[in-house]
Amino acid sequence: MGDEADILYVLTRLLKPQQILETGVGAGVSSAYMLQALHINGAGRLTSIDLPDEGGLSGWAIPAELHKHWDLYLGPSSELLEKVLNELTSIDIFLHDSDHSYGNMMYEFMTAWPFIRSGKLFLAHDVGRNDALFDFCKAAGIPWTRVRTYPVLGGIRKNGVQ
Repeated sequence: MGDEADILYVLTRLLKPQQILETGVGAGVSSAYMLQALHINGAGRLTSIDLPDEGGLSGWAIPAELHKHWDLYLGPSSELLEKVLNELTSIDIFLHDSDHSYGNMMYEFMTAWPFIRSGKLFLAHDVGRNDALFDFCKAAGIPWTRVRTYPVLGGIRKNGVQ
């Protein structure tokens, strides 16, 4: 997770997003890196959707001082994603890291894509688990050459033509 979290930190610092939406938090390591970048940027929010494990904890690794940039919704993305996206109206970075089943990944990708602003980023963790990202790209008309992966993190920059 270290290299991937570092990449998320750098992307957040460079792109200076106003709104990041992630599905899946777990301990919150990736979230903490993005929140630290938002804090240093001096602006922006991270909105997270997480279905906690049996212990009921989400984001326990996120330092308390970074919570001021964070909104957390608890529950499955299948029930919360559309509601949250409609509240946000647009996002600069989307990060999928929740249930990695093909069906859930396709649902999240298809649902979140229209809300990503032109020129901004669509990211997905564990893209090698199934063909959801590649099937989504076909369905959305995104050429294969635009898909970048770093070991398990896939990313697409949304262009205005899509």
